[in-house]
Amino acid sequence: DRTHPIDEKLMEQALVNMVKNALESLEQGGEIRIRFDKQPFQIVVADNGPGIDPADQANLMTPFFSTKPEGQGIGLTLIREIAEQHQAFLQLETLPSGWTESRLVFRNK
Repeated sequence: DRTHPIDEKLMEQALVNMVKNALESLEQGGEIRIRFDKQPFQIVVADNGPGIDPADQANLMTPFFSTKPEGQGIGLTLIREIAEQHQAFLQLETLPSGWTESRLVFRNK
């Protein structure tokens, strides 16, 4: 089992951005859940907001693309870059249950 060092400051920034995105999506209230899974090893931030518009799904990881009026479109790009530096990848999807999950999935853990 190979392990890789974690840059705590960068990982904190990624998690802050994941939670911030979830909070902003709730608008009129809702719930956020954070969980850690072992198989695969991942950190999941989930919210029960309105979900991701299917028309926006393909552009979410595009730098400077934002669905928010005041958004700069760098949050998800930053999370993705931090994930890649930690042998992980970012997944973002709205599940059939209505919950939207932002996941940092780690390789080789």
